[in-house]
This record gives sequence, structure tokens and C-alpha cells, in this order.
Amino acid sequence: MGVIDRRFVGNILGSFVRYVFLYAFLSVAVFFAFLYFGPGWRDYKIQSDPQQTVGKITQPRCEQHQEVEYAFSAGGKTYRANGMSVQDCQSYQPNQDVVVFYSRSDPTNSINEKKPDEAFQEDLTPAILTAMLLPFVFLFFFGGRKRR
Repeated sequence: MGVIDRRFVGNILGSFVRYVFLYAFLSVAVFFAFLYFGPGWRDYKIQSDPQQTVGKITQPRCEQHQEVEYAFSAGGKTYRANGMSVQDCQSYQPNQDVVVFYSRSDPTNSINEKKPDEAFQEDLTPAILTAMLLPFVFLFFFGGRKRR
């Protein structure tokens, strides 16, 4: 009774190691998926090949999550995009100048008023938290032993 069965300990350690590897794999996958499908990929592409220009606010959309619509020119073309208002949304007026950062290789990737490296840094925090918590929740609900 006082001796612990080695097979029992081996099974527990084996299950633990499997869960650790599965958690690590899921965390990495969720992290990169969050960055790729979220705004992080756009900000990374802008950060890797940035160009700064001055655009114009075309329409403040304060009722839609404090967004502003802006337009800017790059390579002889005019691009329109939606961005977040950095200031109070009510302070934006049509034809007001706005700083725009965009990717030279793909000007459709743009961000207004915030430097791309700062925007990318802000994207990392929720990506890291999601990558840490979502696999834990998944394993908690779906990783248990099957009940008979």
C-alpha cells in the first residue's frame, strides 16, 4: 500500500508531458493566427516597409467605434481606408490633415496617426494573452479523460 506503482506515476507523467506539448503547440498556433488574421499582420507589413504621408479625413464615423475614414495618395493612386480615431472623434472634420503610414509594397495596408511599430507593439499584448489563455480553456473543456 505504501509503495507507489511505477506504471501509475509513468501514466501521470506521460499525460502531463502530452498536455504540456499540446498546450505549447496550441499557444504558438493561436499566437500566429491571432497576429495573421488580426490587425497585427497589417501593422507588421507596414512596419517592415514604412512610408509616411499626409492624408485627408473624408468622414468621421464616431457612431461606428470611433472610426474615421481617410484618403491618401501613393504612387499616383488614391487609397481610402478606415482607421481608429486617436483623438476625440468629434474633433475630426472632413478635409482635415491626418498622418498616414502605409506599406510601400502594398499601400492598401495603412494606419492613421499611430506609428507602425507602436501599433504592432499594442497588437502583441492581446495576441500573447489570447495565446496563453485560449489553449488552457480548450484543454480544460476538451482535454479531460472520456467518461464511460
